[in-house]
Amino acid sequence: MKALYLEKIDGPDSVIMADVETPVPGPGEVRVAIKAASINHRELFITHGQYPGMTVPTTLGCDGAGVVDMIGEGVSGASEGDEVVLYPARNWGPNRHAPAADFGLLGMPFAGTIAEYICVPVENLAPNGTFLAKVLAGLAFAVAKGADVYVTGENQEVIDRAIAMGAKGGLLYTDPDWRKQVGKLTGGVDVVLDGAPAPSFANYVRAINPGARIVIYGSTAGNEIKFNATDIFLKSASIVGSQVGDPQDFQEMLAFASDHQIRPVIEATYPLAQAKEALLHLRDSHKFGKVVVTM
Repeated sequence: MKALYLEKIDGPDSVIMADVETPVPGPGEVRVAIKAASINHRELFITHGQYPGMTVPTTLGCDGAGVVDMIGEGVSGASEGDEVVLYPARNWGPNRHAPAADFGLLGMPFAGTIAEYICVPVENLAPNGTFLAKVLAGLAFAVAKGADVYVTGENQEVIDRAIAMGAKGGLLYTDPDWRKQVGKLTGGVDVVLDGAPAPSFANYVRAINPGARIVIYGSTAGNEIKFNATDIFLKSASIVGSQVGDPQDFQEMLAFASDHQIRPVIEATYPLAQAKEALLHLRDSHKFGKVVVTM
């Protein structure tokens, strides 16, 4: 089968489209013919070796949706032809609050979704009538929950698009004085969702309300965060790390998206043969929305 493949750790230009062995499902697994997969900054980090427990070669990608086309031994609850979206990890374990030691995401350390086929445990499947339902914007979720949402962006076009989706307003993180505007614009922040905290944390932390929660879900702009302890404990604030929810969280997320008719924002779509170009688009040209590979 064709797959976006990383054989050596030398940046995104080293990724290749390769012919690799088509997987066969083991006991308790199903094989899914992938119809669409989205590309994340995580794939860029992996190509640079900036990910724990790196092993190569590997097929990239953790988000995907498709059609079940082969059933492994002992599987119940799934049939060939089922349209599904994939939980993007394996081996979460019994603790809903944190993953088990052998937990890992698809695309590293486990085989990824930017390929014609993938085998996953049957419990990784969620029914999906609309492909790409996994690829969803946090902004749309927050607006659907009734929150007053404010965003940061690199230019006014990004902020204007967010406002069109329901945000109340936004700030340019390219403005060196944006920290002075956070409190004035928002009146105080209750929840922060931050995927690039290294340059941004100090700019908003003084504007958080008592009891605020700061959720860090990535490190796009670096790992090190500097802040004063008093900014957190005097506000009784919490810092929460999140790489991905457990399978129940995933099912509840999809149900919420279905109930509220949330649809993904797609910036660009590429065929599988141009998956490397899609990855380079994310590196060089990405502005707003998801970059998707279709099969």
